[in-house]
Amino acid sequence: MQERISPTFSAAVCVPESLSFILKRELEDCDVVSTSIECGTVEDIRIEVPEEEFRAVEQKVAALRSPSIQEKIEQGIPKLPARTIDIEETAREIALTIVSDDPQPAVLTLSFAAATAAVHRGLGGGAFNTTVDSAIINLALYRVLGLPENKLPKAHLYLTLPEDRVELVREQAKPFPNLDILWVDGKPRRSVFIKNRASGEEIYFSTPYGQVNLDRPIPTLRTPRFLLLHNQPDDLIFWDVAVRVRNDLAEHSVVWSVGSNQIRDGIDRYASPIGVCETMTLNLGEALAWIRKSNSPCIRNDDVLLAHLEEYHDGEKNQRGKTSFVRIFGIFKSDLKTEKTLVLPEDPEKRRIAAQRCADILHRIGVKESVFITDGSNPTIASFKYEDKKTGKRKKVQYYIPIIDPQTGAKIDQLIQSAGRSVSRDATGCGDSYTATVLALKQITGNRVYPTTIAILANHIARLVYAMPFSNLMEIEAHCPGITEKVVRLALENLDEVNAHCREHNALPLLQSAVHSLIFKALE
Repeated sequence: MQERISPTFSAAVCVPESLSFILKRELEDCDVVSTSIECGTVEDIRIEVPEEEFRAVEQKVAALRSPSIQEKIEQGIPKLPARTIDIEETAREIALTIVSDDPQPAVLTLSFAAATAAVHRGLGGGAFNTTVDSAIINLALYRVLGLPENKLPKAHLYLTLPEDRVELVREQAKPFPNLDILWVDGKPRRSVFIKNRASGEEIYFSTPYGQVNLDRPIPTLRTPRFLLLHNQPDDLIFWDVAVRVRNDLAEHSVVWSVGSNQIRDGIDRYASPIGVCETMTLNLGEALAWIRKSNSPCIRNDDVLLAHLEEYHDGEKNQRGKTSFVRIFGIFKSDLKTEKTLVLPEDPEKRRIAAQRCADILHRIGVKESVFITDGSNPTIASFKYEDKKTGKRKKVQYYIPIIDPQTGAKIDQLIQSAGRSVSRDATGCGDSYTATVLALKQITGNRVYPTTIAILANHIARLVYAMPFSNLMEIEAHCPGITEKVVRLALENLDEVNAHCREHNALPLLQSAVHSLIFKALE
């Protein structure tokens, strides 16, 4: 363990060896900016309803004459597209009007009794959550370690909101001096989650874009070291990023949290931005669906993947324990009728190998350094490429990192309860918090941090988000001040020991597959 750099800051935790590069980082080049101005700010509406009302909604959605929505249901992608989402609330009723994003739009009208439905509104979305969370995680780390906060790297958030709403967010952001709000005049896009109170299942609609008032200037910013690339609804920004980074920003780092919009288009369309991407995070279902939608049979029918997937047959949803179409994720129904539809198996070992192989394929297409693939309650796969200083060659190492144990999870629950809050299980925002931890640790170490270190801390932060009914740490901190700092302190208590154990015992043998070209059979 290394001593903290300033005796004037008291801290119960010294800098772990796993994070020693915090003390050696150069200040000026480690800020981050989210690249999503048009769609990065989302007004999140969450409506929790009884079982019978949820099933009625499910039936209406399944019967809706909307090609775009039915395509998503068929592919098992949980985000359903909408052109507009309107909500009206009275003392007696909550009414939703959802217009589909089709050339001939379908209209879905839903109503819920106010007495039995619970509504929560807030700001969210992947880009918003990840940027906010990364700033709060870094601030918590600095405070736990007793480091001077004036040396914190900043997270720059482009916030697209009407002028009368931006001050509230600025007020919420005041406790976090390293979070820089860059206001853009406009309207956020909107999402609505309808949640089954009994089972936790969700039906999720989202509009693709907000509205930006181009008559008012957009704040400009010198390009920081890290660019956060998120779930844009089209590939325009990905092309811009690929060209700009390759031509002008070669020393900058792209961290990409892949989402369902990219999965819809297939992995081939994004080969160019993948080629400039340093780090990528996604879950196993997303990774598999993305790869299986490739136009190349060599990619979608990779020999290792095919050996560890199972054939999917219609009518098996209930047998697989998934009672709602919105829970079937990771299935890709091929448009090529001659090919089988494949699905992830239940067997954890097969899922682990499938995750490893997805990471391999992403590295082959171009991800330069790190791929993190999460899989719910199963271990995370961390795949890392580096340059061997002895040989000068690029090498790869892969680890599986289990989620935190039940005892540590119980400690996090106790921290929440001791602050006067009840524990409420909700996975929304867990993936964003994971990406935020990846980003935060890269920032404060100057991008010199081992992937196992990232995954261990990310699991703690994701467990905190899972235990509370809010999608980002700014909302969580508003209701439970200082809780992130407490969870970070818990994670750092034995970080070096856990990290050393993971590096020694959790390294995976690299997967091998057939080489088809004779020249590569001949060359060493």
